[in-house]
Amino acid sequence: MLYAWGANNYGQLGLGYISEQEEIPKHVNIEHEFVKIIGGGGHTLALDSDGNLFVCGWNRFGQLGIESDENLTRFTRTDVSGVVDVAAGWDFSLLLLQDGTVLSAGSNKFFQLGSDELSKVGSSQFKKVPDWISLQLGVRSKGTTRKVLEGCEGLITSPYSRFKQCDQVETCTRISCGQFFTVLGTSENKLFGFGSNKFNEISSTLEKIIPVPTEIKLSGSETVSCGWTHVVCLRQDRCHAWGRNNYFQCGRGHSSGSENICDEGLHLVAQDESPSLKVRKVISGSEHCLALDGEGRVYSWGWNEHGNCGTGDTENVSSPTKIQFDNDKSICDIFVGSAHCFALTSH
Repeated sequence: MLYAWGANNYGQLGLGYISEQEEIPKHVNIEHEFVKIIGGGGHTLALDSDGNLFVCGWNRFGQLGIESDENLTRFTRTDVSGVVDVAAGWDFSLLLLQDGTVLSAGSNKFFQLGSDELSKVGSSQFKKVPDWISLQLGVRSKGTTRKVLEGCEGLITSPYSRFKQCDQVETCTRISCGQFFTVLGTSENKLFGFGSNKFNEISSTLEKIIPVPTEIKLSGSETVSCGWTHVVCLRQDRCHAWGRNNYFQCGRGHSSGSENICDEGLHLVAQDESPSLKVRKVISGSEHCLALDGEGRVYSWGWNEHGNCGTGDTENVSSPTKIQFDNDKSICDIFVGSAHCFALTSH
């Protein structure tokens, strides 16, 4: 069973209608079972176990890849199959196929489609990204090592229209992008970052820009997820968050201009229950976060203007707070967009 909440002004929750916001989780009436859901600025991509792609939401720039600019309020199956992974930017989408081919659709104003055809409108259908062979999204296998591929090569320079190889970091297994910065995770569970450091996204130094991959001092980080200007990661069953904290997105009970990287993890506490110590997953929207614990409970904190924290109101949430689902459903997975969220139950 699929639940959705948060911003729905383009129909990105797949509920069949448009609304300003949904402040509590709503059941999405759909027969298909999704294994992955990714949200962009106002659109959503979903995969089923057979590799079929479903889309809904904002489509002004063709980011749904349906050969039109019509917004969709329900999850609609596309003609793309054999998809193994998806990624969504603000107004564009990327797909990874079984054979390693990468497809892109949507705005290409900043060459985000990996194409030389600079266009604000971009492509309304998924097209193959040139010069990208046998790739995982953002990571290319090279024997026993993997090297990062990205659009700016870790250097301050003009935009790139084709993907370039960044040689500073090898054995990279995961990548997450913020608004103006990137964080990489390695097979040794180390984190590296580069780009904007205005809000201590990468380091507590006074440098506002870090032009090359620099190690983030938080060893043992198993996952990483970037918001616009903050970062959350999973480390030893605990959530860690740092960076900009003007909307409580670091979950420490107070707001501030920014928070430094800290060894102490966040405490997830459900009312009338003991603290949750084992966190299975933590992810970030633009300025809010979701976490899932080992008991199937979901917690949220941060920016809540569109009800994206699922707490029943639009007050920002200062620390991890449990979200209530119908009949106290146990959740098996969580997904997020900029200001919209999804949760899956096991049945």
